[in-house]
Amino acid sequence: MNALGKVLVVFVLLLSAGFAASQMVLYAKRDKLLDKYEYSQEQLQAFKQEVEGPEGLRVKLKEVTSDRDAIKNRLELEVALLRRNLESTEAQIKDLEADKSGLHDAWKDQQIRADKLDERIEELDVVIAELQEKRKGLDSDLKDRLADIEGLKESIDGKDTEIAALNSTVTQLKEEAQAISDDNKVLSATIAYLQSIGIHVEPGWKVPVIDAKVVQARNVDRVVVLDKGSKDGVKPAFSFTIYRGEGVFVAKVNVVEVKENLSVGLVEEGTYEEPLDLRVGDDATTRMR
Repeated sequence: MNALGKVLVVFVLLLSAGFAASQMVLYAKRDKLLDKYEYSQEQLQAFKQEVEGPEGLRVKLKEVTSDRDAIKNRLELEVALLRRNLESTEAQIKDLEADKSGLHDAWKDQQIRADKLDERIEELDVVIAELQEKRKGLDSDLKDRLADIEGLKESIDGKDTEIAALNSTVTQLKEEAQAISDDNKVLSATIAYLQSIGIHVEPGWKVPVIDAKVVQARNVDRVVVLDKGSKDGVKPAFSFTIYRGEGVFVAKVNVVEVKENLSVGLVEEGTYEEPLDLRVGDDATTRMR
């Protein structure tokens, strides 16, 4: 039972006690008035018996009768007043009963609301417990993600180191390729000059026919990675022609580094149209194109 119900019960008990007390007072007054009336009746009967006596008794009888009538009138007024008070009290009782009924209904409504609130509180407790469990899971996931992020940071740091090393290698390869290109130009000019004066120059080696595919391309650095390496006969300074589709020329590439299954080449300047458009999947060959 909540606080409102307790207050209603106490209020109804106080009203009932007040009504009982007022009824006891009314019935006490009524008994006293009835006693006085009966006493006056007895005196009147006694005086009547003496009426047939001397004249003085007749006078006294009139006085007593007058007193009795006055008492009777006063008693009737008091009884009428008591009746009005009783009617007023009964009306108050009816009003209190109606108030009691209304308060009881209000108490029932409050009790129903309290029960619904208790049910809602229980539902919210369940939801809160579920949310707390989800929060624990999210906290665990967050810790795992933070650990993954730390691992990724370390991996990125390692990749940055590798990228720096690759950039350094690319720069070195560019320098070497440029030197090879310059040497080729000098050799080509020398051979042309010797041939112009009638001297025939045999090449130091014969470049085999090798067909390859572009597997990586960096147009900004003019670097190309081919899917053929030393086991396929590729050697540094080999020249590949890069083409696309049905013989669409793209550029000339000079090999600057050879691995077992891969080779790295640098696009020869002046052999392509700006902007350079190397693509993964382009064809490459040592055949003259």
